[in-house]
Amino acid sequence: MKNESIEKLHPTILRKFIIILFSAIALGFPAVIIGLTHKESDPQLSNISYGIFVTLVIGALVSLAVLTKFVKCPKCNTKTRKVDHPTTHKVYCRPCNITWNLRIGKKNNHQ
Repeated sequence: MKNESIEKLHPTILRKFIIILFSAIALGFPAVIIGLTHKESDPQLSNISYGIFVTLVIGALVSLAVLTKFVKCPKCNTKTRKVDHPTTHKVYCRPCNITWNLRIGKKNNHQ
């Protein structure tokens, strides 16, 4: 009989995910507002604001992808490997025999 791993909730990934996401929103929202309000009066400022917004979105997406791809075990700090799961991101730590649930959902295709 194969040993089943213990499943636990990862203690920090969701918090980091939310911080990155909301930081991009909090910084991007004023950039869009500035871009919209200065569209006619100062087109250069408007273009710079849109550029800042696009940079924030791309930076946030790359950061979130890296965050979910390179997860370390919070218990032993070793690299984990992805576990196939249909509804949530999970990773497995071989030395600890723990499957960490990252609490970040995947797109679910209902049929």
